[in-house]
Amino acid sequence: MQEPKILLQIIATYLNQTVEEMLLGTRGNTVYGRHLFSYLAYEYELGNLNELSVFIKRDHIAVHNGKKRIKEWIQNDKKVQKDVIAIRHLYLYNNHTVLLKYLLGRTPTHALPLLVRKMQDWVKEIEINGFEVVEPEEL
Repeated sequence: MQEPKILLQIIATYLNQTVEEMLLGTRGNTVYGRHLFSYLAYEYELGNLNELSVFIKRDHIAVHNGKKRIKEWIQNDKKVQKDVIAIRHLYLYNNHTVLLKYLLGRTPTHALPLLVRKMQDWVKEIEINGFEVVEPEEL
């Protein structure tokens, strides 16, 4: 499971922790980091609850509860919203393979030629104007 490792490393770095601290810690930011991981890993379909629980060395209930907590907190907590958006950007935009898989996995077969043309246009635009991250309208 390569992709969960990438996400876990991004979250640990974002929170100024090591992966080991996130996996072994029991308080504060380490638990918050695991919650973020559970939420985003499940969202990006990096594994089912059991696979993710083995990966972070917790039971599947911990992964489920972490995912649930972030989903609740994101509704009202600006810091959680900011953290989720920032980690999404780091994960998706810094890992082009994951971005391509994400887009292709959610694009109907009949729309793939249009997606390819749009991506070619996007690459041309980036070459001309540079790259700017735009926050999504919805979480």
